[in-house]
Amino acid sequence: MVDTDLVVVGAGGGLAGALRAAEHGLDVVVVEADEHFRRGNNTAMSTAMVPGAGTRFQRAAGIDDSPARFLADVDAKTAGAADPAVARALTTVSAELVEWLADGVGLPIELPVDMDYPGHSARRVHSVPGRHGSSLLRGLLDAVTASDRIDLLCPARAVGLEVDDDGVRVTVEDPHGGREDVTARAVLLATNGYGADPGLVAQHVGEIADATYHGSEFARGDGLRLGRSVGGADGYLDAYQGHAALSAAARTLVTWTTVMHGGVVVDADGRRFADETVGYSEFAALLAARPGACGWVVLDARIDALSQAFGDYRDVAGSGALRWAADAVELASRLGVA
Repeated sequence: MVDTDLVVVGAGGGLAGALRAAEHGLDVVVVEADEHFRRGNNTAMSTAMVPGAGTRFQRAAGIDDSPARFLADVDAKTAGAADPAVARALTTVSAELVEWLADGVGLPIELPVDMDYPGHSARRVHSVPGRHGSSLLRGLLDAVTASDRIDLLCPARAVGLEVDDDGVRVTVEDPHGGREDVTARAVLLATNGYGADPGLVAQHVGEIADATYHGSEFARGDGLRLGRSVGGADGYLDAYQGHAALSAAARTLVTWTTVMHGGVVVDADGRRFADETVGYSEFAALLAARPGACGWVVLDARIDALSQAFGDYRDVAGSGALRWAADAVELASRLGVA
């Protein structure tokens, strides 16, 4: 006899899976290692951008989009390298997911129409007011708390996984080293990536091994190790999401919205060295390869006003990390690149 129907390892995006399972009458246990996950996991630290192709929000804004168009964008952006089955599944369900977040979870979903995102041929990236992942996660967690079918074990880290004909056995460890097993019919590994494990980063994405890691300290590759321990397949381990607009002073994202509204990025010598429209993840590797692996986002008052919609940007501005000047000559002097 099993303890529950589903164990979800990771209380970020995994909460969506837990909620959907509960909607279908399943009992769920969510295991989360970080007691501060509400602000410290990678979902909470994101800009809460969820693409959906063909949503009612797009139709209301007069935007013509479809899963087929989204799939074509993925194929073009990845130069055909994306797994076709996974890409097709994600693009097909994207609109349903966005509308479920609004109707099933109760999130105040909105469609920002003030800017384009790299790689998307239609404005399909939905978000929540403030455009900050902590608001998205808070909404998911509120729904989880309200469900009588979902239990949250936190802080507790999944350290072992066994699979047999009766289901799965997940070994859970508390911060003091105490262990217990939770048996279930299935397990969902939703622990994000391995960015907080320098060894795995060096092994799989050595070109950015020296870049600053800005993410959850609990993204240690637990899901990868647990899945491999029971013979699970893996792939695309050389893929990562970088970000070329992390404020060194404020230690939070300036956000790429500054660039998409017309800002440019210069290196530590004040030179613009690449096309920013390739996207913030691709551009991160280009910036990391420059002397000092750092630079400046150059923007003006118009871009500043447009970027205030993002909570992260407001935090950067409020911290005093922005440096303002009357003209290019003064700016170069203030940045030390004159």
